[in-house]
Order: sequence, then C-alpha cells, then structure tokens
Amino acid sequence: FQRDPDVVDIIAEIPSLQELTVHHAGFETTRLLKCLQSHLVCVDIDFGDLDDYPFFQTIREEQYPPFHPLLILSHSMASLTKLVLRQWYTHSEITPDPDLLYPNMRELEIHNSGLPLIAPFVRACPNLWHLVHRAGLESRGHPLSTTETSSLLEGYAAHRAHNISQQASFDRTWDQLHSFSGDLAGLYVLGLTCPIERVTLHLNCEDWPAMLGPSLFYARTRYL
Repeated sequence: FQRDPDVVDIIAEIPSLQELTVHHAGFETTRLLKCLQSHLVCVDIDFGDLDDYPFFQTIREEQYPPFHPLLILSHSMASLTKLVLRQWYTHSEITPDPDLLYPNMRELEIHNSGLPLIAPFVRACPNLWHLVHRAGLESRGHPLSTTETSSLLEGYAAHRAHNISQQASFDRTWDQLHSFSGDLAGLYVLGLTCPIERVTLHLNCEDWPAMLGPSLFYARTRYL
C-alpha cells in the first residue's frame, strides 16, 4: 500500500469484502480500514517489519490514540466477529470512546503489541469468547540477570495492577471467557478478573513462577 496508495482506493470500494489480512501494514492500511465500503467479519493486521521500521516505531506514543483498533474499525462494529492484532500498539493511558460497541466479536488475538490496556476491549466486546495474548516479552536472547528479572517483573506487576484497577473503575469485566491462550507474561499483564474455563499457557525457561499464581487466581479455570 505504501508504494501504491491508489490500491487502497480500489480495495476500499469493494462492497462484498468480509475478510481482510494485511502484512507489513502502515499508515495506508489505517486509511483503508477507515474508508472501506464493506462491513468486515474477520480482520488480521500485522504492523511488523515494513523494511525494519514498523509503523508504530515511526510515530510517538502521544500519536497512538487515533490509531486504536476499536476506533479504526468502528465502521465494522456490528459485523466483526474476529480480530487479530500483530504489533498494533496502543496508548498506555488514553482509551477510545466508551460508546464503541462490537456486540458480535467472539475472538480477539493480540500478538507482540507491547503492554495493552484490556479494559477498552472488555467494554467494547462484552460477548467475547476466545482471547489470545502472546506478549513476546520474556525472550531477550540471553539469560537474564537478577537485576533484569526484577526490573521486568516490577514493570509487569505495575501494568497488571493498572489493568485491574481500570476494569474496576469502569465497573466492567467479562462475565466469563471460554478460553485464553498465550504466554504467561501475556496472561499476567492483562490482569483479567473474570473466570476462564480453559487456559492454555506456552511456557519457556524464562517464565517466572511468581507470575503464575496471580495469573490463575481470578481465572478459576477448569482446564489448564
């Protein structure tokens, strides 16, 4: 799209489009999503790579809010059932319009997108059933020192606490999730406060037991 923006206008005019997958997404992808004539059912967007300059590394965090997926995809609020976000970063404090509602959203996947705030998704997607969050936060390519481990855990714990308090301030959480799948840090930082029937965790040698107990406390899962 970046090399030929006219393609955006061509695709945007397709009235029958239901599924859209975009890799190496950038600004033109966000423009496409906002001007589509179709009402999408499934969306999979990857903002990674882009010649080693991923889109969200080319703008400052204070510029993130207009690019929140719930805002960008609002044209498809009534139709969207599955959303996959890859390296789609969101602001650490500013949340989108609380009136956004995706009543038919059943599946949400968030991959390698930093430390997201979960409350906006809880509020906008009350009927969510399946959640995937692979944070990709633990792997550093080398053994972590005690200091590095402590610093990471402190950052994760702070973001987890923020997610929990924000859900409480919104007085909103999911009644129940049928399933969660992802890495341990991914479950931990989201601070989910609802029961989860089935939890699938992908553990590695750098997963810390200190995160496991708190992560499963609210889940009250039946299948692990």
